[in-house]
Amino acid sequence: MPRKLPAVLKTSKLMQKQIEFPRIGLCLGGGGARGLAHILILEVFDEIGLRPSAITGTSIGALLGAGYSSGLPASRIRSIAEETLTTKFDSIIQFFFSPKPRFQKIFSIFPMRSALLDSVALLDLILPKQVPTTFEELKIPIKIVATNLLAREPQVFDSGNLHRAVAASIAIPGLFSPVNVNGEPCVDGGIVDPLPYLTLPSNMDLVIAIDVSGGSRNIIESSRPSMISTLTQSLLILQKTIIRERLRKSRPDLYLEITLENFGGLHFHKASEILAAATPYKSAFRDKLIRLVTSKSVVCEDN
Repeated sequence: MPRKLPAVLKTSKLMQKQIEFPRIGLCLGGGGARGLAHILILEVFDEIGLRPSAITGTSIGALLGAGYSSGLPASRIRSIAEETLTTKFDSIIQFFFSPKPRFQKIFSIFPMRSALLDSVALLDLILPKQVPTTFEELKIPIKIVATNLLAREPQVFDSGNLHRAVAASIAIPGLFSPVNVNGEPCVDGGIVDPLPYLTLPSNMDLVIAIDVSGGSRNIIESSRPSMISTLTQSLLILQKTIIRERLRKSRPDLYLEITLENFGGLHFHKASEILAAATPYKSAFRDKLIRLVTSKSVVCEDN
């Protein structure tokens, strides 16, 4: 149904008119802690009074997208990231090789004695109660992308258990154990589809893709990086290669690359710094979004 244009989008031509907005499909890509910059993009939607018609997400994009699809405002997601996600996730990583009793429930021990984090249990610790357990309860439809290890292809979830789908999508190989979904072992969606804008419904009028996979020199802690750093860095290199090839074939209506080279994929303890560093991208995105939506909006004739 036509709606009044938010005040920030009004022009003299559109003043007092009824506007039919374009259907916006929003894609939130993977990139580890750098993906916290997605919060700024969600803040723009809230501030100008727009709402995506559909969302797709991989890895950190799936996690934040699920929260936003649940009806959580971006401001609330920011506070969770800065106050809750930062503390709990960072503590978990610090205790990765020497688990303490309070963290025992998020560990699973494989036969080879390699301790891997359980992403399902991790979500139980960090997800607010407002995030429902099923896709069917969401306010905005979302498609979450993981990697099916047996099929060796993307696994797209849009119904059933939401928490388990998100847990699969964030399960970085070597750090998290695979998540069994419907009898199939699944891991991080960034392996096969780090920016899944082509997964959005075909009836979207505008497709927006936010790439947080990093620049040409993503940070590592030393010339002899740790096992975890090596794994996450390798994954980010793979993601960037896939995204570049996909963009050569088909580009979204609005593609925004957020490059934060001074932050690593597991720097969740630097949430506030990441958000501050990404702030200039927020203004640029806001301007582009307003121009694009205004150009695509339809002014309905007065009766």
